[in-house]
Amino acid sequence: MIFNGLNLYRSDLILGGSIPAIILALVVDWLLGKIEEKVTPRTTEAENE
Repeated sequence: MIFNGLNLYRSDLILGGSIPAIILALVVDWLLGKIEEKVTPRTTEAENE
């Protein structure tokens, strides 16, 4: 959709493809951050010294 908009010089097609892609990227980044928090082991104070 983005490439069609670029070829046809139609900004509505460009935005129609890029905005969902941006939202998808942000959601996936957030989800991966939550997964990382769950699987990363917590360290104790004794290990940090």
